[in-house]
Amino acid sequence: MMEKLIYTWDQLHADTIKICNWVKECGFKPDGIIGIARGGVVPATIASHFFDVNPYYVHWSLRDGKVKDMELVKEIAIKAAFGKRLLLIDDIVDSGETILELRNWFSNFYTTGNNVLYTSLFYNIAQPATMHFYVNTIDRTKDKRWVQFPFEI
Repeated sequence: MMEKLIYTWDQLHADTIKICNWVKECGFKPDGIIGIARGGVVPATIASHFFDVNPYYVHWSLRDGKVKDMELVKEIAIKAAFGKRLLLIDDIVDSGETILELRNWFSNFYTTGNNVLYTSLFYNIAQPATMHFYVNTIDRTKDKRWVQFPFEI
């Protein structure tokens, strides 16, 4: 059985609010929140209430059936290209592949990427994707525990 790092609802809520406060303190007022489904849906919903803006839930998974909601990503990228500021949030940046793909997609096709902030609750420091804000770090070269989010119980 794989060892787990248990992450509670209270921790998830507090960490999401930390990210929102950091974003607010840097003067970035998002026009919308992008939650990467599945794990980013809950923090995106919390952030959407914090900023009083609409959330978008993007299905983009490289693990769970390789789902990529290209039409919604295109719609969101167009909004960013026309000056809408967006906050993207995910539960964990583990391999970094999802963030790298989305950042590349936004940057190469519709916008310079300046209108999208990338955030996560957990950030694996042993992968190539960079984030604007994250709360918790994990080093997958040393720590193989599965982060068990409260919605996975």
